Amino acid sequence: MRVLKIAGITVLLTLAVWPRGQAASVRTGVEDALERPLCDEKEQDCSAFYQSFSDDDVEGVLYLAFMFGEVPGGFASLPDDPWQSRRNYMPPRLTLKEVFETISRVEPRYRWEADGGVVNVLPAESLPLLDVRVGEFRAENLNVKEMLAALEKTPDFKAGLAAHRITEPKPPKDGGFIFGGFAGRVVEPAKRFSVHVRDATVREVLNEIVRQDGCAVWSYREWKPPADVPGVGAESWYRLGLLFYCPGSPVESK
Repeated sequence: MRVLKIAGITVLLTLAVWPRGQAASVRTGVEDALERPLCDEKEQDCSAFYQSFSDDDVEGVLYLAFMFGEVPGGFASLPDDPWQSRRNYMPPRLTLKEVFETISRVEPRYRWEADGGVVNVLPAESLPLLDVRVGEFRAENLNVKEMLAALEKTPDFKAGLAAHRITEPKPPKDGGFIFGGFAGRVVEPAKRFSVHVRDATVREVLNEIVRQDGCAVWSYREWKPPADVPGVGAESWYRLGLLFYCPGSPVESK
């Protein structure tokens, strides 16, 4: 499980995350969001951003940036390197665009792009599974977590896993960030929606899912199975999940 490391940021997340679901309804285009300050230094204490961005890994920086940047997105980590070395990713200005530009400059194995209202941060060398074509994806009245699970069940996605000898570890490992949850209660994504896509890559389907959600950020990573795990038979393990999503009301966990 991923844990945010700075107490000041933990407090900042607690105070700021809940109104974000409302912000989605008034969000302007992604171009405006890329230039909008993540923190107004004239009215707010921005020290938590400076602390995190100056000493964190790429995923930690992106979690904070996407949450306060209020744009849907996607992040694919470098293979076999899900938790990169902590570095100084402090941008010259506290905007999404400068954060993404700084990541690409400090760690040139990453690139970023914005298309159709969704921002992706990806390895410079494409990950084959994300380029697998899906003939048709149709899902009705699901939340974003359920949408990702539905995509993983499609024949084309499964065929892509088999072709590239990729499998999900059982039980799943490397759970990433855990959002919400307290006193035996789990915070589920707020929005339910439908998606219908034809002849698109896995990444394009993922982008359409988070675009329709309006808030979430998908996350994908691959890594080599441990050498001491017998009978794996796969070149890589993978995990497809969410770096961030907007919560609804807490529900009792089962």
